[in-house]
Amino acid sequence: DVGLQEAICASLQEAAEQRQRQKEAAQRARQPISVHPDVAETFAPFQWLSDASISFAYGRLAASNADAIAAEPGWSRSLSSSADGVHRKTSSEEVLLMDPATAFWLAAQDDPKHVDEARDALRLQDRELVLCPINDSIDRGRADAGTHWTLLVGWDRKEAKPNGGENASCFSGRFRYYNSLASNMQRGNSFSQARALASRLAGKNVQVSVGACAQQTNGFDCGVYVLLFSQIIARTFLQARSQATSSGHNSVQNHLGAPKWEDQLTLVTPKEVTGHRGLHHQVLLDSVRTVAVGA
Repeated sequence: DVGLQEAICASLQEAAEQRQRQKEAAQRARQPISVHPDVAETFAPFQWLSDASISFAYGRLAASNADAIAAEPGWSRSLSSSADGVHRKTSSEEVLLMDPATAFWLAAQDDPKHVDEARDALRLQDRELVLCPINDSIDRGRADAGTHWTLLVGWDRKEAKPNGGENASCFSGRFRYYNSLASNMQRGNSFSQARALASRLAGKNVQVSVGACAQQTNGFDCGVYVLLFSQIIARTFLQARSQATSSGHNSVQNHLGAPKWEDQLTLVTPKEVTGHRGLHHQVLLDSVRTVAVGA
């Protein structure tokens, strides 16, 4: 039976591809992490995270989610990070963890030509979820000069209409803003930068709504909250997409109409944040020791 033979061949090919993805995941896990020793110190207790800190953690998040997805039979999905200039991908690169320096530059960029070039480079037309760390710095020459990190999330991208005058390279979807220190919402620069960045990504002025999330209890953990929020959002989104392939129902909204990930974002505790910080700190310290021994 020709149909049966084709089905068997397809199944064997899928199994081979899955083994290859798992092999590549194992190889990535064995590769040493190359970062500056100073980055490790930013994850020490009571320290403020820098651009390099966020980039490092986003790179780890991209790799861990890609590995988890690769282990799912029949599910070839991707999550890429521009954090270290290397894209970790399996196929269509549906999720983008934006490098904080890129997010800062793009929010402040006024030249339409440069904005268009940046959107093309980010391949926004292929994305279904975009996570953008926001630094509240007002000094365009120093992204790390800010004092607070927040998070802009874009999802539910709409396809550009062929003759609707829309730029296919834009991300036209819904945008949500998360701030673990909501008391500074009105006096801070973060929300303004988030709205500016959302407009750059969409190619037009768009509405940015404020989402519900846990609140920090100190003045230094904002960056870690952004990392933990990003992890929760990415995994919730990918799980919802994965479940949609079997149920036919594709929605990331809860019964109240809010994104499902907010059910978890509001439950994040200071203890979890401290543990998340410590995990990254230990990984970096181990890496620094490994490099030192190898040298």
